[in-house]
Amino acid sequence: LGDILPAAAYFRTYCTAVTGYILPRFVFPANLSADPYIVPVEHWYSPEFLFSLLILGAMCCLIVRFRRSQPLVSLGMTAMLISPLTAYAVIPLPDVVQEYRAYIPGLGVAFIAAWLYQWMALRLPRFRWLAVAAVAATLMVVSLNRNMVWADSISLWEDAVAKAPDKPRAHFNLGQS
Repeated sequence: LGDILPAAAYFRTYCTAVTGYILPRFVFPANLSADPYIVPVEHWYSPEFLFSLLILGAMCCLIVRFRRSQPLVSLGMTAMLISPLTAYAVIPLPDVVQEYRAYIPGLGVAFIAAWLYQWMALRLPRFRWLAVAAVAATLMVVSLNRNMVWADSISLWEDAVAKAPDKPRAHFNLGQS
């Protein structure tokens, strides 16, 4: 599996990965990898770490701001932040990011999607089903492409090597396959 980062470096790296790798893939699930390479964040003053704290802090502020006026948005962001997604920030693991850990916070994304549909139904009623169909078609294409990668172990690890050529485990697993 690999070495575990020291707790402080792991925390910085994980927070940065949540905002730079995981959350963007909730918005559009592309460029996924079975074994992504996440660069460790060495310093507390690293710009990427400070930016991630800013984003996570902004999410906390939005949760409070929207708790009464937009409860689905607030609930969705709360579900994302208090899910196991943030628990992994304080439990150092050999792999900073693994795709399967993102399923549970996906419930928060579902609440936000429900709010977005509700908003469209009120403000753009003619386009709500068109938007749902467009999102469903896009996600279907992305899923079909991803299924081709997961079709067998060789294609899975070839994809991982292509996306993280400096990660030894991806090469090892490709060789094993």
